[in-house]
Amino acid sequence: MAFRKIEYLLIAAFLVLNVFLVFVFVGKNALLFSSPIDQSRVDVQQEMRDNDIQFMTPEDKVREEPFIRALMQEFNEKDIEPLAENTYDIDLSNRSRLIGTLNNPLTLKQINKDTQAKNLSDDALKPLDDWIGEHVYQGDQYRFVAYDNNQRMITYMQESRTDLPIVDGTGELVFNLNDDYNVEMFNQTYAGETKAQGEKRQLVSEKQALENLYLNNKIQKGDKVVYEFLGYYQTLKVDKMKIYNPTWVFFIQNRDGVFERLHVDGVNGTIVQDKVS
Repeated sequence: MAFRKIEYLLIAAFLVLNVFLVFVFVGKNALLFSSPIDQSRVDVQQEMRDNDIQFMTPEDKVREEPFIRALMQEFNEKDIEPLAENTYDIDLSNRSRLIGTLNNPLTLKQINKDTQAKNLSDDALKPLDDWIGEHVYQGDQYRFVAYDNNQRMITYMQESRTDLPIVDGTGELVFNLNDDYNVEMFNQTYAGETKAQGEKRQLVSEKQALENLYLNNKIQKGDKVVYEFLGYYQTLKVDKMKIYNPTWVFFIQNRDGVFERLHVDGVNGTIVQDKVS
């Protein structure tokens, strides 16, 4: 009889303990089971507009892109000299960066001090596009992406095999304009031939990326989002192999006309800390 009584007491004790553990578990994990926050109650874009931030309404569609890989490649004089002959002087003191100084500035008739960043037409760029095709190493792999009217710089980026540009500076062609807004020199980097790496991955939307920048105080009152697009940013280097993952890039112009380039990881939405290319 005493044994049976002890058995009942033990069963009761285990039941009480189980109930207690359930309450502890529910208490510690209440946030996991609560209803999701209604994001529509926080209108980030309206808040941005209230802060005089100018931007085009961003897309909210889901995109999928793969990682890409490339082998490191240095510039070689034998490849550059025939393109540069009687046209520009070569500086290859850094084999991963080519600096060219034009013998005679290239005239861009439709660009002047009043030309705004977003208003650079295909016609205005045609003389430069033609010059690139004739005188720049792998010139057909670069396309125009941005004009900084404050610094008088025209930026082209190398297109990857997925048709998205390399946005981290490792595949870039930047032209500097003189006081007459004609091209006098350029800097070029080349990422090498690129190939898709692995399967496509679902990415955060342009809308999510833009709002992440604002919520992390990267976009300030009075700023203007001039350009925004998806590209690739180098995240890993193993020996001579480089891995790039999809990344949103935003060109921001502040009230003083100064440009800043901001990047958001396309896979996880985190803000990328810029590196020196």
